[in-house]
This record gives sequence, C-alpha cells and structure tokens, in this order.
Amino acid sequence: MKEIFVDPPARPVAPVPAKPAAAETKPSVTTNGIEKAMIGLFEAGAKFVESIATEASNGSLEQMLSGLFKRDTVTQSPMLSIPLPESLNQERLVKTISGLVSNLGRAASAAGK
Repeated sequence: MKEIFVDPPARPVAPVPAKPAAAETKPSVTTNGIEKAMIGLFEAGAKFVESIATEASNGSLEQMLSGLFKRDTVTQSPMLSIPLPESLNQERLVKTISGLVSNLGRAASAAGK
C-alpha cells in the first residue's frame, strides 16, 4: 500500500485595495486646525505626485513640463507659468495671504508678551 501526503489547502489571501476608501483616509483621532491643514497638504501632495507619475507613464511628462516655462516679454528671463483654476482667482489669493499674515502677526505679538 502506498501512502499519499497532501498539503493542506492554502488560506485565501484578501486582496489589497488599490486605493483606500475615503473613510479610511480620515484620521481616527481628533485633530486641531494645523493638523487638519497638514493632512490636506499631504493629500494634495500625494495627488500631485500621482498625476505626475501618470503623465510620466504616458510618456508626455517632458512635453507637459516644457509647456510651463515661458520667457518674460520685457527681460527675456525664463519664468514658470502655471495656469490656475477659475476657483483660485486673485481676490481669493489676496484674501487668503492677508488672513495668514494677520494671524501670524497676532501670534507673534501674543508670543512676545
């Protein structure tokens, strides 16, 4: 009589999701304003890097980046020209930067007391 040894079946492995669900990206702890801002910055940075990686894989990264460089019409110096979305207009930028400078000034005054 011949004995046959069979390995037990392998456990199924759960597939790894390609991207975490939106609920999974939110912090599970309470965060303050600066932490929320940093999380938003890191998420935006990750999206930026992902979009560059996509362009690089399509072979069009060099063309995309070269389109961002222009020459100043007066000085002929090279300059970086980044088109902004409609939602990011001059008024919004001025208001945001003014608010930041004002808040930093108050914080510096409070720290000096």
